[in-house]
Amino acid sequence: EWKAAVGEHVEKTFGCFNPSVKLAFAQALDWLSDWACSRSFGLGTRMPWDEQFLIESLSDSTVYMAYYTVAHVLQRGEMYGKDQSEVKPESLTNAVWDYVFGLGDLPADSGIPTETLDAMKAEFDYWYPFDLRVSGKDLIQNHLTFSLYNHTAIWPKEKWPRGMRCNGHLLLNNEKMSKSTGNFKTLGEAIQEYSADGMRFALADAGDSMEDANFVHDTANAAILRLTKECDWMDEVLNTSPCSRTGDLTFHDQVFKSAISLCAGKCIKAYEIMLFREALQTGFYQLQSARDEYRFQCGQEGMHADLIRTFCEVQTKLLAPFCPHTMEHVWCSVLKMEGQVVNSGLPSLPEPDLLVYQSGKFMEGVI
Repeated sequence: EWKAAVGEHVEKTFGCFNPSVKLAFAQALDWLSDWACSRSFGLGTRMPWDEQFLIESLSDSTVYMAYYTVAHVLQRGEMYGKDQSEVKPESLTNAVWDYVFGLGDLPADSGIPTETLDAMKAEFDYWYPFDLRVSGKDLIQNHLTFSLYNHTAIWPKEKWPRGMRCNGHLLLNNEKMSKSTGNFKTLGEAIQEYSADGMRFALADAGDSMEDANFVHDTANAAILRLTKECDWMDEVLNTSPCSRTGDLTFHDQVFKSAISLCAGKCIKAYEIMLFREALQTGFYQLQSARDEYRFQCGQEGMHADLIRTFCEVQTKLLAPFCPHTMEHVWCSVLKMEGQVVNSGLPSLPEPDLLVYQSGKFMEGVI
């Protein structure tokens, strides 16, 4: 009965962002009864009915996401809990947790102020069920599936997890990272070498699937050069030598306008399902190609000022999640916009005219 409830949840309402991840969860549900649930050594929680055994560590405490929702109340925002809150560890009884997690009534003698308990309960109710848990593909077979089982056992259906996204390991220049071989780089070293934005760009380009992602040195270096070149180009066409053509849109203008909407729409959809490489392909590379083709087709008459302004704003917004520092600079110093790009929202554009767009692609092919 328990397995059937978890299986139905995974099949019907649980988001995996990738069909292969959903299949892996389904397969884990089928063989999990063979997993050993205890061990006789190490750290962990004692078996309630036989304390010589410990609950196997990958099975234990797989509902700690619920603790995340109230940790800041108990630890006062201090990561290691050095600043003791008014709540003492011994006060956190099962009855207290049952109340905070919506499973029981307010305890009468907990020693914790009612307003503190109510604040914790409000935080839990706001954040649960969690929409997303990100973890490695190697934990689908155990830890993540245990988490689904335990959430299903403890909470009513409306509190069950809504989604998990799983990723592979990270390769460096197509080889496994290893200190012994020297093929190894820390985050600090990578940021020092490529900048934070160059690093983020290359990580987004590294891969979307459960297969191991590949961080490539040349991609990060090329990203720095390309971003620098793009910033300079935007500054030139908007400020130094701004485009002067205005008025009615020509056929090539209409094609480019539709291309902007089409690329932005695909990019936003990719972001929504956490396909970051796809978002980079559509929101940067394809959008750049459309701009380059438009610039070539306009020839000596030049590009339309309004369209170039739109392109620059859309490109900046779409790249902001990948390259926030660079795009904030562009937003404020190049586009001369108020506020921050991170608060500006995703671009809102008209639906693309697919007939015009396809006509433009046909003409491009003929030429």
